[in-house]
Amino acid sequence: MNTFFRFVALCSLLTIWPFSGQTKELKVGVGLLNYPPYYFEEEGAMKGAVLEVTQHIVDELGHTLVFEKLPWSRIQHHLRLGSIDMVVLSFKTPDREKYATFTDTPHIYDTSYLFIKKTSQIEFDGNLNNMRDYHFGNIRGYSHGIKYDEANQLNKQFASEEKQLIQMLLHNRIDVAIGNKAVITAHAKEEGVFEQLVFLNPPIDNTPAYFAFAKIKIGSNKLAHEFSEQVKALVKTEKYQQILDKYGL
Repeated sequence: MNTFFRFVALCSLLTIWPFSGQTKELKVGVGLLNYPPYYFEEEGAMKGAVLEVTQHIVDELGHTLVFEKLPWSRIQHHLRLGSIDMVVLSFKTPDREKYATFTDTPHIYDTSYLFIKKTSQIEFDGNLNNMRDYHFGNIRGYSHGIKYDEANQLNKQFASEEKQLIQMLLHNRIDVAIGNKAVITAHAKEEGVFEQLVFLNPPIDNTPAYFAFAKIKIGSNKLAHEFSEQVKALVKTEKYQQILDKYGL
């Protein structure tokens, strides 16, 4: 009977993640909504700069990807539980490091800017304390660097996604919005309102983004190491620069 239970326990572990150096199907958590140019769905296929980088790496390692579309606010929860294997665009924070294993080298950067209506007279000198009289808007669950995230002196309102954030600004529900410049630009052009927006310099944050793997899964450390080595090799190549150029990053 003891032998039987040991066998069942072993099978359970292997079901969690059969890591033996063989080809694996990696379940990737991505947001329900498009995040162009980093990742987006077009004609039934997932595309974007981060996904091209990811696909290159998994091809080199001999793995396959399966995308699990989830509300962004729940992706970290699923990574914690191990119901997804990895996230392809994640900031490294002390809290996330409790349940996620990260690559040691970033594969892309996520740059956040303040943006306003073109008719606005608001100026930005790089000091958020000088903007305490304004109403800010950002997407719930997104990080825009320590300076903004911990700026509790600011009046912040939250949107569920980029298009809603843009409309909050254009309809004067907020004075200043914050988001990734490339992502906001893509959504604003799709909505036909890009010419109504102005991005303020300097950027609020330029954050390195990493691959994150569910720490609860067997073999996550080894997989993170393999991805790290592939990232280090890829970023030195012309192919990597071509991917960035292709998506305007």
